[in-house]
Amino acid sequence: MERSIQRYLRHHRARNSSPKTIQYHRDTLERSLMVFLKGQGHSLAVDDLTSDDVLAWVEDQQSRGLAQKTIRTRIVSVKAFTRWLVEEERLSRDPLRRLKVPRVDVVAKAGITPEDAEKLLRACNRATVTGARDFAALLLLFSTGLRATELTSLLVADVDWEQRLITVRKGKGGKFRVVPLGVKVERALEKYLAHKGRPESAHLFLNNRGEPLNYRALASTLTRLERRAGVHCNAHLWRHGAAIQYLRSGGRVETLRAMLGHTTLQMTLHYTQIAGVDLSAAHEIADPTRTLKLRV
Repeated sequence: MERSIQRYLRHHRARNSSPKTIQYHRDTLERSLMVFLKGQGHSLAVDDLTSDDVLAWVEDQQSRGLAQKTIRTRIVSVKAFTRWLVEEERLSRDPLRRLKVPRVDVVAKAGITPEDAEKLLRACNRATVTGARDFAALLLLFSTGLRATELTSLLVADVDWEQRLITVRKGKGGKFRVVPLGVKVERALEKYLAHKGRPESAHLFLNNRGEPLNYRALASTLTRLERRAGVHCNAHLWRHGAAIQYLRSGGRVETLRAMLGHTTLQMTLHYTQIAGVDLSAAHEIADPTRTLKLRV
């Protein structure tokens, strides 16, 4: 099984999966499932893996107090692995094809409020190149709800100044999408790129050494700013805050889905609960049947 897992991880690297995704699959398959099977004296050959083995592993995860959402994503990871084994003809049939993935009610988390966003943005010293970078990055996060890895992967060439769009080439799952470039974000980016302290680079956001800003450096930056502003923040909170404020400002749910890069509308609808958006009331205003003249 270990060799098959290594090949599966190489498959993910080849398809440009994020380091975080690859690490999650490694942790689930190698450091959780394999360790459990070995401890139970089960065979580690992929041909011998059964749904009963996986169910026993799930029960063990539950007994350890893992959250249902965590267990669900781990089951999804293992099912994706066995499905890949069949596709690669390393297994003749998928032993987990009938294994159901438990449903979990996902509740959207409250995010950065406009008031807290103001405090954090004011904590950026825009006279310095680092402050100008931080200001532009935070505005972009709050305007579009980009994921941290999406923001750090951006190139200068990804910004279409004429169409006022930003191309996200390394979205979750390697998916490509386009997000809007707001007026304030555009001005902040222009000032950052024109700053005399910023070296020339194809990458949009750079660290203090002129190298591409990475996930860890962005996290450190947010920690530093939250201490300065006295407001708790991380990239996920900026994303949640962006989604909630977008809906409260009258944005459309389907447009928000495209902007956030959600695979299903259901994922986006969770934000309507926190945003207090009444979909029925919104539909009354935009209902296409209102344009019809016939009486009902």
